[in-house]
Amino acid sequence: MATDFVYDLKAKSLSSLVPPATAISLARSIVADLDGTWTKCSKYNKAQGISVQTYSRHLYGEKWSARKSVHDVPWEWFMSGLCEDHTKNELEYIHDFNSYKEVDGGESGWKGVISHYKMGGILSDRETPVWLFAKQPDLNVREFFVISTPAEFESTPGRVKAAFSAIEHVQELPDGKIQWVMALVSDGGGLVPKWIQDIALPKIISNDVPSFLAWAKNKYATES
Repeated sequence: MATDFVYDLKAKSLSSLVPPATAISLARSIVADLDGTWTKCSKYNKAQGISVQTYSRHLYGEKWSARKSVHDVPWEWFMSGLCEDHTKNELEYIHDFNSYKEVDGGESGWKGVISHYKMGGILSDRETPVWLFAKQPDLNVREFFVISTPAEFESTPGRVKAAFSAIEHVQELPDGKIQWVMALVSDGGGLVPKWIQDIALPKIISNDVPSFLAWAKNKYATES
């Protein structure tokens, strides 16, 4: 088992991954105290009263961005929409996400996901190969993690290979509201300098919040 595992932008082989329980422990230490260990950045007030606080921090030699938001919606929206069928559901609410294929991770607890993004205009299509898992650590506690980290897969000709590590932590708070935290380090590749990407990242990741909630409301509220 790997002992030097970190969430960075380096592509990882299946054999270099740690068990999900170990990965969750490390992820929890990163996102447990955004207000205490990260630098507060912009707060984005979206439609429908959605407020998203963003943060930044340097970890493993790279600049990370994070966001936190709290929502008065059913737990099942997040459990079904983010934890179960995570990548399949993203196709329905992330604008540039075009397609994906999965790679079996055997008994590791991880699975490979190669995602294709159509960027439009003069930008080349992106491809992000990652190892991913979504897990509720304790079935008696309403919280789960979705964790992604770069994978060593061959890239598709004609697509720019991008890389990211991401930690999503969703939990039910004592008042019954749902807190959604996401931390990310990424490199979209291509000609845009990474420092410019890093500046734009907090706003970009804040946009995922209203996109997901609008999709979840349409999908799950109409089903109930």
